[in-house]
Amino acid sequence: TLINLDNKSYWTFDGLKIINTSRAFLVGEDTTSTNNTFQNLDITMSIGGDNHGAITLGGIATEGAKVHNNKIVGPPAPSCLISNNAPGCTHGNTAGVFVGRIENVTITNNEISRAPIGIYYKHTNFGSGTNIRIANNYIYDTSRNSIQLNSRYAVVENNIIGLNSGSLLFAEANGNSGGDYNTVIHNTILSGGLSLPYETQDLRFPPLYTLVPDTMPGSIRNIIKDNIIVPSMSIHLYQSNPH
Repeated sequence: TLINLDNKSYWTFDGLKIINTSRAFLVGEDTTSTNNTFQNLDITMSIGGDNHGAITLGGIATEGAKVHNNKIVGPPAPSCLISNNAPGCTHGNTAGVFVGRIENVTITNNEISRAPIGIYYKHTNFGSGTNIRIANNYIYDTSRNSIQLNSRYAVVENNIIGLNSGSLLFAEANGNSGGDYNTVIHNTILSGGLSLPYETQDLRFPPLYTLVPDTMPGSIRNIIKDNIIVPSMSIHLYQSNPH
């Protein structure tokens, strides 16, 4: 990690070129760090790691983050199995931008390539007026998923998923899966496709994070409108229950 930003809010990082890194910025790992801006950055990652992003926004304590107009290139080593940290191998949970369940986050106008996942939003958020916006990004050469989201009530618009990329995937059951009530509009998906899977997982809701059943299994109640999808779109593939 190059910069560990804890207990720091309303900072702006602008116009930096960063090379030979894994997490250039680790934000809010232990303490609230809100309303920080990362813009006009040129970041090249050399290695990956579990839940590593060139810009890594921690869980719940980093709201108000803005990630705008950056160029992010992932590690050169090929992606391996998620659990595989062998030499010459990039961990499958490596992303250009990693987000942990926060609300009020804006990820716009970025060019992201070569990471296993372009934008990884892991674990669901819990609010309904969430102001999560992922827009106008160009993502390509991502071996696992171009965008992987467990968000709820997010707007995903005007993104271009270029060649040699994985799916725009919602609601993989990987710990507090969500993927509901999102709006996916005006995106161009040239490779990887769009996937709304049926997987489910029990959730831990605040404030006590007690375990409760997922009453809406799979990715449901999303609006998918006016997109160009060159490969396939799958909705609850291999599952026959109503949704």
